[in-house]
Amino acid sequence: MIPCKVLPIDQEEIVAVSRVLYSKNLGMGKVVKELESEFAQYVGSKYAVAVDSCTSALFLSLKYRALNNNGHLPTPVKIPSMTVPLVANTILHAGGRIEFVTNCDWVGHHYELQPYNIIDSAHEVSKDEFKQFNYDTLLCFSFYPTKPISSCEGGMICTNDSHAVEWLQKARFYGRNSSSSISKNSWEYDIEFPGWKMNMTEVQAAIALEQLRKLPDLSLMRQAVVDQYNVLLEEHNTSLYLYRIRVNERNDFIKWMLENEVECGVHFRPLHTMTPFKNH
Repeated sequence: MIPCKVLPIDQEEIVAVSRVLYSKNLGMGKVVKELESEFAQYVGSKYAVAVDSCTSALFLSLKYRALNNNGHLPTPVKIPSMTVPLVANTILHAGGRIEFVTNCDWVGHHYELQPYNIIDSAHEVSKDEFKQFNYDTLLCFSFYPTKPISSCEGGMICTNDSHAVEWLQKARFYGRNSSSSISKNSWEYDIEFPGWKMNMTEVQAAIALEQLRKLPDLSLMRQAVVDQYNVLLEEHNTSLYLYRIRVNERNDFIKWMLENEVECGVHFRPLHTMTPFKNH
């Protein structure tokens, strides 16, 4: 069977996780801080805030944008209908309304949650990527196992806005005023606001850090595959995450491919056709 995705997990990740386990420090700690520093440097932002998933990254970003509006998002959040359902779920959980707009090139290309200057990287991770955005942009990434940087879940928010970072660091760690807080053993702390429990763990960070360091080489390998597919299938795809083709008889095509030991997937069903979103 040729699988749809092979996770590039090697000895480096195994050693990194073992190092964390032997340290017996599994919660948010120095490895998380190391990942934040190296990731910010790679994408070209001043700051990076690690969280437990990209879903949490989008949720906290939306809640931050709502701060100046008494906790409300005053206008609907515009997103493409062709994206993962978690994005729409998160908007509703954050107290927002959804408006579906004309689809972007949705495989491996970022898009904005309009008009809130929140960017879903949509599986794109590239060198100096942040430099095309404004300083106060909140650029959100996923480290879901099948993404270009694989981990056992995880997410990141990148920005140049120090005020946003200060709030996000507290919000991910239940509103604690020392939430940059690797020094969280002190009794002298306070809860500044009712935050959430959305911090990244050391195990997640250890895997993602090794993946980040291998990303340039992995990207070259993936690009070679995409280039070959483009020649053979006469396509012009650029995503290093998924390779998309359109077929007329999709179910029959997938069945035939599986019978010939090639795994395929469906990405995505349009959100406006799904039960929770039909009225949006």
